[in-house]
Amino acid sequence: MESFNIGRTLSRSFSMVGTGFAGVGLFLLILQLVNTAVTFGLQSAMLGDLESMSDPGNSTAGLGIFTSAAYWATIASGLLIGSLMYAGSIAGYLRADSGEPATLADCFQSGFAKMVPMLGLTILWWLGVGAGLLLLIVPGVILITIWAAAMPALVTENRGVIEAFGRSRELTRGSRMLVFVVLLIAVVVFYIVSIVLIGGMVGGGMALGGGLDGMATGGLFSPLMVVLTALSGWLTAMLVSALIASIYVELVWIREGGQTGQLNEVFN
Repeated sequence: MESFNIGRTLSRSFSMVGTGFAGVGLFLLILQLVNTAVTFGLQSAMLGDLESMSDPGNSTAGLGIFTSAAYWATIASGLLIGSLMYAGSIAGYLRADSGEPATLADCFQSGFAKMVPMLGLTILWWLGVGAGLLLLIVPGVILITIWAAAMPALVTENRGVIEAFGRSRELTRGSRMLVFVVLLIAVVVFYIVSIVLIGGMVGGGMALGGGLDGMATGGLFSPLMVVLTALSGWLTAMLVSALIASIYVELVWIREGGQTGQLNEVFN
């Protein structure tokens, strides 16, 4: 059996971003703008809730942000929009990789079709990985590696949520160390990109807002922060979904000779 190839997987990821840019990129941009607008709107509401909680006479003040409806709405909206984003984008990138066009309409169609099961998978993924990270971190890292192909398996193979986790466990067997290396490389790259974007955000905010005082008081910094937050989220979503799709394609290729079952029929 051919071994998992790190360079080929990373190269395929960037190729997916390029070939799917017109359809998948636009799909992710639209949803990221919606997500950013909703998040900033709910954050404003959370600030209002926190101000009311600071009243000494408020008996729920000790519970803090957890009593804010806007806080839970932020989590719920993030999960829903994120599920739609990754279901549609992973399907789009898989289609682009197979040589078929992935249009904006196709991405939305696939995204809505798989949004509910993707939501269930995402919640279980976070619960499992979160619990693992609390147990000295290592179990969480192991689960991240084992479940690296769960999302694509859910999207393209018409499997249920639990079946998708099992399929990912099966596909990653024998290649988990190399999959972990790919994920580690991705984390380092995303970290560097984030540092650059945050540096640009702070520098731009200081230049346009009149230094740190201007940043603190708002001015032109808030619109700039919204734009950079949306841009950062968009780039991250494109790279992460393409990387996940590429890992899946690589695993299927080395274990099954490229036979992905319904991979070529993902949009049907």
